Amino acid sequence: IAGSLGSIPERIRELEEEVGTLDEEIHTLDLNRRAAGFAAAIFDEIARDSSIQFDILSKDLAGHFSEFLPGVDSIRMYSFNDDDILVADGGKEYRQPANLSTGTRDAFWLAARLSLARKANPGGEGIIVLDEPFHAFDDERVLRAVALLKRHYDDTGWQVVLFTKDRKVSDEMKNAFREIVVHEL
Repeated sequence: IAGSLGSIPERIRELEEEVGTLDEEIHTLDLNRRAAGFAAAIFDEIARDSSIQFDILSKDLAGHFSEFLPGVDSIRMYSFNDDDILVADGGKEYRQPANLSTGTRDAFWLAARLSLARKANPGGEGIIVLDEPFHAFDDERVLRAVALLKRHYDDTGWQVVLFTKDRKVSDEMKNAFREIVVHEL
């Protein structure tokens, strides 16, 4: 009987091995598919959380920025890439920071620095170091920027270090801050 089956038993064994190998491959593919679905769900959640965080940061930044341009309180931020930031200008048109006037752009970046600093260290001590941040500001914006720095100081207690050779900026800082040390070179 054994000899009458020829190579059939050997072929059955080979097919069983192939079926076993294919079963393992299917199981691995199923695990990979489930893992990819799980990873996609995690990345979707991260993207939603990121979007929410950028919305919160946009509103905070807009609040600071409106100190410079009253009535302009809208910023759209989708990432930290300059191309993904849109700022409402005085005419309430959205523009990338590079397309704003120099003074408006500098005001935006000052507001951004203060917002990000607060987010990076909420409730903790900190220091803000600025080097000639107001060089493109008119007198009114200098007053508003100093008031914004003073409010940041009052709210956080953070030390503010400002380097300037502009006497008007120095005088405005002296007027706004009680505890100020001025080093003149």
